[in-house]
Amino acid sequence: MLYIANQIVTICGLILIVFILNYAGYLEQIVRLILKISGKNTNYLTGIIILITIFFSLIVSNYFAVLILFPLILKLRKKLSLTRPIILSYLLIIGFMADTSSLVNNSLNRITKEYFNLSNLRFLLVIIPLNILVILISIAVVWFYFRRYLPKELDTENLTISEFNFTDQRIFYLLSVLIFNNFFPQFSSLITVTVGLILLKITPKLKRKFSLVKHIPWGIIGLIFSLYGIGISFGKIGLIELMAGIFVNLSQWGITFASISTGILAGFESILLTNFVAITNNNLAINQAEITDSTIKETMIYANLIGCIIGAKITPLGSLSTLLWYGNLKKWQLGLHWLRYLMINLALTLPVLFISLLCLAIWLPWLIV
Repeated sequence: MLYIANQIVTICGLILIVFILNYAGYLEQIVRLILKISGKNTNYLTGIIILITIFFSLIVSNYFAVLILFPLILKLRKKLSLTRPIILSYLLIIGFMADTSSLVNNSLNRITKEYFNLSNLRFLLVIIPLNILVILISIAVVWFYFRRYLPKELDTENLTISEFNFTDQRIFYLLSVLIFNNFFPQFSSLITVTVGLILLKITPKLKRKFSLVKHIPWGIIGLIFSLYGIGISFGKIGLIELMAGIFVNLSQWGITFASISTGILAGFESILLTNFVAITNNNLAINQAEITDSTIKETMIYANLIGCIIGAKITPLGSLSTLLWYGNLKKWQLGLHWLRYLMINLALTLPVLFISLLCLAIWLPWLIV
């Protein structure tokens, strides 16, 4: 519970930071730069949005990528008069890319690394190549799927792009402090809230009418805690033992089958109970499972992590970042029916998840560290 509470407070801090950046005009300036670079070319605009999403996911977190890209896309909608299908396509792209880009920098990593006492070097040697691969596959998948919904050329005839100019360089220095969340995840809430409060202090023109309490997604927080409690209760009444038996059977079919089946199973468990619950219960189950082959067991540990991160995208319940994304859709009256969301993300997620798990089974046995 303390771990989830840390993540919730971190998200509250990120919400405050994004609000300040938006109100003070910094997001507007980023939009100007994006439009200046992309011109009328839709492919350039889509590529820039994808790269920004990957950058924020890797450097800060997938939560921050979702929170900051959402208002950016809405600003683009106003400036370019984009239709609802185009806006939803861009929002689906950032929602998907934010999570698939975060294998190296995901809040679930700490849970797995600490529980199994994985060395940082070994973990990075496994995850970094897979993360690069997943990013490339994800870009190919979203480009193939969404290109039919995006216009061939942007209508910029009546658009006036003013000069791009950041007036306060201190913003860069403060935001760079968020990188330390990656090195000290247990203090991410303290670091993020501190950065937010300092930003609030150095932004004199900001109206102090902003109420953080109003902007906190209380419904999502309550749902997360409820699902976490339900999932842990299931674990205590036999789910962990059941999963341990399943993992033993899967391990007997070889490393490739064990990797793919474990990851897919973890993904589907995540979409029902959230990936926090799935990663916790499955780590306990894998540890209890009597798996004789150490290489297969290690593969299943990483496959479980990958499945909980990528597979969780299939439904809005899968991860906290997806719940934030889906909640923002309703907030800005861009609601997407859950069945439509499910069909789109099944098409996007399954090929990326399958290929990444297959490559894990090929890559991990070759490592000698």
